[in-house]
Amino acid sequence: MTNKQTILKKMARLTLPAKEAGSGTFPKATLQFLNFTGESVVATDTHILAVLKNYKSEPHLGHADGSPADTPCSQSDYPDYKRVLIPEDRTDWNHVWQGETDRYILYQLKVFLEGVDKAARKDRSLGVPVLRLHREQDTLNLYTGCQGLAVKTRILQDLKDEKVFDGYYALSCFIKALDLLSSAGNGGYVEMYTSKTSPRSKAGPLITLETPDALVLIAPVTQIPENNEVRQYSEDQIQRGRDGSGLDFLD
Repeated sequence: MTNKQTILKKMARLTLPAKEAGSGTFPKATLQFLNFTGESVVATDTHILAVLKNYKSEPHLGHADGSPADTPCSQSDYPDYKRVLIPEDRTDWNHVWQGETDRYILYQLKVFLEGVDKAARKDRSLGVPVLRLHREQDTLNLYTGCQGLAVKTRILQDLKDEKVFDGYYALSCFIKALDLLSSAGNGGYVEMYTSKTSPRSKAGPLITLETPDALVLIAPVTQIPENNEVRQYSEDQIQRGRDGSGLDFLD
C-alpha cells in the first residue's frame, strides 16, 4: 500500500459511520464519505475534522481508495467545513513541537494514549474514554484513565505565557489525530493552538493540531458525568496543586 493510500485510509477513519449518517441527501449523509475538494481532502464525523492539504484531484465525494462514491449526494450538500476552522485572529494559545526530540515525544504520547484507550474499552459500560487537558501556570497537564486507574501526564512545562484553558476530549480523537499527522508528514513541526472561548463556556476550546501537510480540529466533550474517573482524579489533583497540599511530603 502506498503512503498516499495509507493516509486516505486513516482519513476514512474520521468519517461518520453510514448507520449514523443516514441515507438521505441531508448534509449529514455526506459525512460518511471523503470530500475531495480538488485542492485537499476533508473528513469529519462532527467530533473531529481533518484536512489533508495539497492533494490534487477531480472534485468528488469518495472512498479511501480515491474512487467516487455511489451516492445521490453531491459536494454542494457537504457542510462548509471552513466555517469551523480557527482563523488566526481567533486563536488564544499555541505551541510548536519541532525537531527530532519533540517528534519522538509526540510518538510516545500516541503510544501511551493507545494503551490507555485499549484498557478503557474493556468495559464499554463506562462510556467514551476521555482525556482532560488543563493549562495552568507554566504547565500543560493531561489526565486520562479508565475504571480504577487514572494518570496525570505533564505534556509541557516552563511555559512563559499566562494563558489558561481547560477541556475534556474524546481519547480516540487525539489518537487518530496524532496517527494521521505522523503518516501525512509533519514537515519538521507540529503546531497546537486553541480557540478563544466565552467565559460562560464550560466545554473548553476547540483544539487544532497542524503541520504543513495536514490539519486536525478536535471538539471538546460537553457532558462528563460527576463520577467519571478522570474527572474526579483531575479535579482532586488540580485542587491539590492550587492549595499546595500536594507538597505535604516535604513537611
